[in-house]
Amino acid sequence: MRKIWILLLVSIYFTCLTAQDANETFIQANDAYISKSYDQAIQLYESIYAQDLKSPELFLNLGNAYYQKTEYASAILAYERGLKLSPSDNALLKNLEIASDQLDSEIVEVPPFILVRWWRSISNIFSTSVWAVIQILLVALLAFFVGRYFLKNNDIIKSKNLKQAFIILPFLVLTFLTGATKANLEKDETAVIMKDTVLTDGPDERSGEINKLYPGNTVLLLDQIGSWYKVRLANQSVGWIKEGSMEKI
Repeated sequence: MRKIWILLLVSIYFTCLTAQDANETFIQANDAYISKSYDQAIQLYESIYAQDLKSPELFLNLGNAYYQKTEYASAILAYERGLKLSPSDNALLKNLEIASDQLDSEIVEVPPFILVRWWRSISNIFSTSVWAVIQILLVALLAFFVGRYFLKNNDIIKSKNLKQAFIILPFLVLTFLTGATKANLEKDETAVIMKDTVLTDGPDERSGEINKLYPGNTVLLLDQIGSWYKVRLANQSVGWIKEGSMEKI
């Protein structure tokens, strides 16, 4: 038991050191960005990310540095990674839109149906863990009122508890659905095209061309066969691309 505590304390100590070093590196990167040393800033931001340390602020600043160097695909990749952590971050959303406007792309986005977009925006209000906590609280509250309904003998109190249970029930169903939607959105794997390539109708070199893809285009990953990925584009076209032409968000 003593060895376990020692290992735990050592782990906490090195975690604190890593976080402190990363914070100092982040400050240095920001100073480099302010002085327009964008290559240095990118190198420092990327070194933090290489330690598996992530934050919306890190990806926002990294994306901005890439944008200043007109490396729009890398900027979009950084902004998208930031939005995975904070889907409603206004700065990330705005800068992603600005960077996307710089792309030379033939793909016209077909947005989801308005009700689908509305539902997804609701599910993005909280993380899956927060939705789970809300569900647990609502289940406990529902169980409380249902229990009081069966335990109390007074008809007025029983009727009141039953009404309260029926009020909670639709909210409970709503949180289950939104939580499930959020979980599915987090499971979706997406990628950014990093070099010119083509979307083909099959997972081999001899397949026919469907679309030309350019750096900065985003795709949803659907399946994989060897080094080929089946993807869906923003215009809802589905096809295959080679693994080396993209980087996962």
